[in-house]
Amino acid sequence: MPVPESGKLYAVTSKLSGKALDVQGYSTANGATVQLWDYLSNGNQQWIITQQGDFYYIQGGQSWKVLDVQGASTANGGRVQQWDFLGGGNQLWTLGPPDADGYLAIISKNSNKVLDAVGGSHADQNGTTLQQWDDLGAPNQRWKLVAVPDLYIIRSELSGKVLDVQGASTSNGAIVQLWDYLSSASQRWNKVIHDNYFSIINAQSGKVLDVQGASTANGGRVQQWDFLDGGNQLWTLGPPDVSGYSAIISKNSNKVLDAVGGSHADQNGTTLQQWDDLGASNQRWSFVAVTGLGGGGVGGPALTPFDQYATADDLIDHLQNIKQWYSENQRPNDAKAAQDAIDKIKGGADPDEVYREYCAGISADHKDDDSDKDDDSDKDDDNDKDDDGKDDGNGGGEKFAAFIAPNKVKAPVSPLPVSDVNLSALAEIAGKYRVRIIIEPL
Repeated sequence: MPVPESGKLYAVTSKLSGKALDVQGYSTANGATVQLWDYLSNGNQQWIITQQGDFYYIQGGQSWKVLDVQGASTANGGRVQQWDFLGGGNQLWTLGPPDADGYLAIISKNSNKVLDAVGGSHADQNGTTLQQWDDLGAPNQRWKLVAVPDLYIIRSELSGKVLDVQGASTSNGAIVQLWDYLSSASQRWNKVIHDNYFSIINAQSGKVLDVQGASTANGGRVQQWDFLDGGNQLWTLGPPDVSGYSAIISKNSNKVLDAVGGSHADQNGTTLQQWDDLGASNQRWSFVAVTGLGGGGVGGPALTPFDQYATADDLIDHLQNIKQWYSENQRPNDAKAAQDAIDKIKGGADPDEVYREYCAGISADHKDDDSDKDDDSDKDDDNDKDDDGKDDGNGGGEKFAAFIAPNKVKAPVSPLPVSDVNLSALAEIAGKYRVRIIIEPL
């Protein structure tokens, strides 16, 4: 069968019922029940399937915990739950050969039993729990991995902040606001086409962008709500400006999505409304594709968890790659910081804590570096633009940071600052040192 794509999100659906694996109640806790539910495109129903040797671990796109057989049971009926990844055989799985319809068995390394929806031929209800059982070849034991379409962040031209559901709420009426991009599911959106319009669906809640009360007035509040197919939930895009940003226009009112505050709408927590189109940058938006809920490739937004390495040795390998790059690029202080982190881990310090400290330290150092450069040279001034307002590409304009990570790890982590983004040079680094490079504006 085709190998699942690393870092890609999948829904795992039952051959018997068509329902999807779902973490009960959107829980992020160890021990939470994994069940079947109608597929609603929510983050708790999407899974990253990552290869480790001859096996896979199946990780929740919302919780980052993995599919786990409780207590490392080898018995029929062993309960399936989510848990922090510890690398045990009860958390590793193989994928059987697909049948003619593309469904396959998911087999526990620890017990050689298969993932089974409790209830046999009656395992077709929302809330059906999961267990392991001897393979009987039954449809409640066969699963399809369905790739989740790419999602989007919706970025403001004025501030660079993104649409975010306040408090990661899943409730009707929750405020949609602007916030710094944190790679959370509450900041990711899908577009579903409805004739000449589209709805904008939040990956966390499954609810859509909605103008409160179907208002047609300036100031109508933008929130999330269950999709009811109303014109206040359907949108279209205006033509892009020279920077590629467009108006998002309500079908119901013909007004545009507007960040409250005009030219001052640049703070975390800025709310959204509809307003007459004034052509202002607080009314212009860009849909930036991101793969599922994970990080992307070059140019993709990045997740930054610190605990996604299987072993301390994996983290040491990663830091060695960083050190080598810094050494070969005449960055002795940065190379020493990486080596110091390696020495601490080898000395028995907690790898996650060391890595947090390392990333925080190096980020702070480079912020200081940027300040020094701005004092000394106009070429690093963020306002160094050509007369036409565009970045001249020679050190001025928007600053960027690159993030690097080993290919076998799904999430980019360490900051590697760059003043100019040279994609061909970064691609050479990626190939030479077997790392992924992700670029984000600072």
